[in-house]
Amino acid sequence: MEALKKNLGNLIILIGMVGSIGAAFIKYGELTTQITSMQENIVKLENQEYTLIQNETVNLDPINKRIDEVITEINTKYENVNKTINSDIKDINTKMETTNKNINKEINDIKSNNIFLKTQDDLLSKRIDGITVKLSNPLLN
Repeated sequence: MEALKKNLGNLIILIGMVGSIGAAFIKYGELTTQITSMQENIVKLENQEYTLIQNETVNLDPINKRIDEVITEINTKYENVNKTINSDIKDINTKMETTNKNINKEINDIKSNNIFLKTQDDLLSKRIDGITVKLSNPLLN
């Protein structure tokens, strides 16, 4: 009976192994079929002629129109900024001229005051000299 169990066990193992080997061969066949199919598709794609569409025209009028609009907007903004800058420069120049005139007037006033003060200084120096002469002369004391 032991021998029968052992033989049945070996038989079951053998059937399992044969089934596994059969399943592996089936899977191998499926993979081979897929590879063959892919190779055939590659050959078809390699042999197929491809043509490029040539001389296709695209209407660029809307894009060109928008470019012209943008250029016009930029030019208008540039002109406005340029006018503003020129106006500001004129205002600054006018203010600078007025300031320069005021500064020149102040300088002339200072020069006049300086001449006046120098004249007064000369007059006072002469008076001091006269007083010094008077004081140094014992007869006038």
